[in-house]
Amino acid sequence: MKNTNFFLLASLSLLTLLVHNNNLGAQDCDLLIYCPANVRIQPTESILPSRTGEATSINTDDDCGLAISISYVDELSSDNECNQTIYRMWSAENVSGTESRSCVQTITRQDFQHPFFNNFPNDIVRYVSNEDSITTNECTERITWMAPQAEDNHRIKFINRTTMHNDEIVDLKSGDFFPFGLTTVDYYVEDYCGNNFSRRLTINVICTDCVLVCPDDIHVDFNVDMSPENTGSPSAFDGRCGSLDSISYTDELDLSNCLGNLVYERRFHGVFADYPDRSFSCLQRITTPSLVILDCPVNQVVADNTTNVYWEEPVALSIPSSNRITLTSNYSSGSTFPQGNNIVTFTARDICGNIAQCSFEVRVEADLINTSCSRNITIEMSTDEAAILDFDLPTYDGLCESCPSSGFINGFVRAGSFEGSEYYLSRDCMTYPEAQIEATNRGGHLATIQSSEENAYIAKELKVGNAFIGLSDVLNEGQFVWEDGSELSYTNWYSKQPNNYNNQDFVAIMKSGYWNDMEKDASLSFVMEKTCNYVQQESGPALGSLLAMGSYTSIYKIEDGCGYKEYCVIDIEVVRPDITVGSIENPSKSIDVELATKDSNKELETTISLEELSNKSNSKLTKDLSSALKLYPNPARDILFLECSTTLESVQVISQQGQEILSQSIEHYKELDISALTKGIYFLRAITKEGERIVERFIKA
Repeated sequence: MKNTNFFLLASLSLLTLLVHNNNLGAQDCDLLIYCPANVRIQPTESILPSRTGEATSINTDDDCGLAISISYVDELSSDNECNQTIYRMWSAENVSGTESRSCVQTITRQDFQHPFFNNFPNDIVRYVSNEDSITTNECTERITWMAPQAEDNHRIKFINRTTMHNDEIVDLKSGDFFPFGLTTVDYYVEDYCGNNFSRRLTINVICTDCVLVCPDDIHVDFNVDMSPENTGSPSAFDGRCGSLDSISYTDELDLSNCLGNLVYERRFHGVFADYPDRSFSCLQRITTPSLVILDCPVNQVVADNTTNVYWEEPVALSIPSSNRITLTSNYSSGSTFPQGNNIVTFTARDICGNIAQCSFEVRVEADLINTSCSRNITIEMSTDEAAILDFDLPTYDGLCESCPSSGFINGFVRAGSFEGSEYYLSRDCMTYPEAQIEATNRGGHLATIQSSEENAYIAKELKVGNAFIGLSDVLNEGQFVWEDGSELSYTNWYSKQPNNYNNQDFVAIMKSGYWNDMEKDASLSFVMEKTCNYVQQESGPALGSLLAMGSYTSIYKIEDGCGYKEYCVIDIEVVRPDITVGSIENPSKSIDVELATKDSNKELETTISLEELSNKSNSKLTKDLSSALKLYPNPARDILFLECSTTLESVQVISQQGQEILSQSIEHYKELDISALTKGIYFLRAITKEGERIVERFIKA
């Protein structure tokens, strides 16, 4: 309910003053307030005092206190966006709060401006050749024009187009063939407040006996010379209108539909000797691709699958050049590739949905097994019952800075990776402290931005207006620090920010890429950053586990975001302390290793070379060998079929805990009975006749 006195205030003159004395019994004070003038503005204009005016106040009596604070409160008359009145109550108060004065300003937001058309086409007159005017009384001409664009100070409700010919409504539009005679095209636009505007386009097709014949429509490649010497010139028949004295042409690019090929409408204009004051015309349509990729990389051949392959990114071009283009590829420059033929494909997309692609081939001659993480580990039991598992984890030494996908995280949208970090956008809004806790619980932290390139990448992926990042000055006002302790070497503040308005301590990034400080109670989405995890354990005992005597297998997957994936298989043997293995100082050389086995009756010492040891039990790293070994069906219930392009010697089934639970010899094409296994995920390790190992994962249903 609005206060009755409040409405009375709104009807007073511009500078009517309402005096309130909140200090009953005190002497009168000369505290005066002057309201700004009442104003009328458009619905889209700001109602901030910087636009509508600010109240002023003076104090002529020292007894009222020298300092004065001025504030205001708004009240709306209605929610009608086309005609809305705002009553703004301005208040002035002295420093002690004992005296105050008030006045009212009326702000009217009203849409009183009609919409209008931009780039409205000019009227069109066409002289059209009629080759046989004796038997034909009418001729047609293809007429095209650029549809006008409507604009409004508020919002457009609808646009109508009505075409009339011979006082009848006809279904004709730009690009259609129009009959001879006069045709009118009326455009009508109306906004949501009822304001409207209309304009008329007239099209006059005049049929004559002069004959100008255009060349056939033609399609040409991108960036090819489209002069008439290449695309064709018109011809004319002499005798009816005299000789063809001159000919010219104009090209118009049809952008009414940007999806598909570009269409140039070439209109040739001819002047005949008998009609020097008239220009006769005909139309040729020339199409060309609207989006192309130039300078596609050439095919490459490299020696092996450990070689990084580099190339220059091609160039994507679009017409018009203002179209925004995104260029993506299934591999990044610097990637490594598996043995065989690999196709790298670039895909360009513009805002219209047009797609262009180019591809080149990378052929890898040899498959070199990377044994940097391959090892057989022997661990002595520290007690009579168990040993503590401890060894150096496999590492990723590639150059790819794109993270492998960590998969779905509930409540987040993955926003890709950049320079060794991957980013996630929260679906839910939270306060900054809540966002910190949630990011930590998910194994990450609020994003740290160290460069303009990283800032632009994150801003491009934003789906919301603002999102928290890991920057704040909550500990020391004015000294912003990153949550992860990184040095603040880059900032991108919005104009006049940070301003600490209402004690703002926490920073958010906007879709524009600029930063703004936010108050502690603000609830926003947030950007979570996680360091790329290139090495993940797939199965087997974890580091620090207590293992009883026996054999175990740990499998690690090494993967990046550039298409590189391999498995590292580590065999672990837990032995009693009375079995010792001599140390190996340089594994790259063939050296002697002393293996001593002792019991109560005899002592046997055997010396073997490291090469022999490696040949007997060498754990190898396997890279994307799905083409070499196929398991089906997967998931499987009772029988798992194996098909391999090379001869297998044996297979083992390994649990996720690293225990070998099934082992048997196998031939080139064989089936494996897994009916006795419990439901779950397992790894199948196949050993070839050459001693190589292939690892594939399967599910027991």
